[in-house]
Amino acid sequence: MAGKVKNLLNRDVRYFSRLVIPKDLRPFLENKVELREALGADRRTRKRAPRVTAEMAASIKRLLQEKMMQHDIAARCGINPGRVSEIKSGKIFGDVAPTAGA
Repeated sequence: MAGKVKNLLNRDVRYFSRLVIPKDLRPFLENKVELREALGADRRTRKRAPRVTAEMAASIKRLLQEKMMQHDIAARCGINPGRVSEIKSGKIFGDVAPTAGA
């Protein structure tokens, strides 16, 4: 089994790179003992996609009828492309009719 990596710190499912500052250099760096930098995004504050409503499903069906690509619809609505596919196949909101075109 591998040992612990000494310059990698795990705090609440977020990894940090750390570097210990030598004692003679600490006065020049506000007496800090180590420098720490987060690696990657903070997944705890990740924005969640909105819930798909019947109104949203109706407008998605209209966009599908207008031959808009599924990934473009997903990006416009801020949802996962899989939800668009489920709406298209009728797996969810099968009973909802498309909205009238503009």
